[in-house]
Amino acid sequence: TSTMTYFGLQVQYEMGKNEMCIFFRHHLYNCDSSVVIHDLWDSIGDSAFEKNFPFMDSAELLEEVNTNTKYVRRVVNLTMSSDAAVGGGTMKEESLTVNQKRENADGSVTFVSRSVGDDPNHPKAVDHIRRNATTAASLRNFSDTTGAGCLLLWSVKVAMEKDPEERAKSFNIPDIILKNLFEISPVYVKAIVDRARGTMPQS
Repeated sequence: TSTMTYFGLQVQYEMGKNEMCIFFRHHLYNCDSSVVIHDLWDSIGDSAFEKNFPFMDSAELLEEVNTNTKYVRRVVNLTMSSDAAVGGGTMKEESLTVNQKRENADGSVTFVSRSVGDDPNHPKAVDHIRRNATTAASLRNFSDTTGAGCLLLWSVKVAMEKDPEERAKSFNIPDIILKNLFEISPVYVKAIVDRARGTMPQS
């Protein structure tokens, strides 16, 4: 595991044989977890929010299944390696995700987003790629000598292709997947953090 700071966020990543993960841990001072999750939930699939990201090609809320479940489609522009030997240039990654939030008895909140590989109603375009990814986040209020607020833990895991032929494709090379994770995740999490500043209820 390697640790670094990215956009003021503490970031760790792990490269395994069958999966790659990126983790964030951030203290949001003067914020309340119930307010932050409300804000986060509002932004999921909200094209007005999502289109502000330079890498976002499109984002749409396909279905609001219930108050705690959203089905979202996104297309993002990713860069390949600048090395022409592995393709160079850019590619479009399409994701269909089931997003769920849960408020727990202990006051913490969890958010999970899982990718859907195949949906007959939304066939994959020939020039798009899809990856098997899961995003999990938790928000928990804290109060200690440093202050009070909520702790955000955020992780993104990409499962590697099992098919050797698929694994050999340039966009499935581990270094490219990791590069793409760093291209998207820190920017997205930073935007969520920035939206959440100073929302602690005043006593």
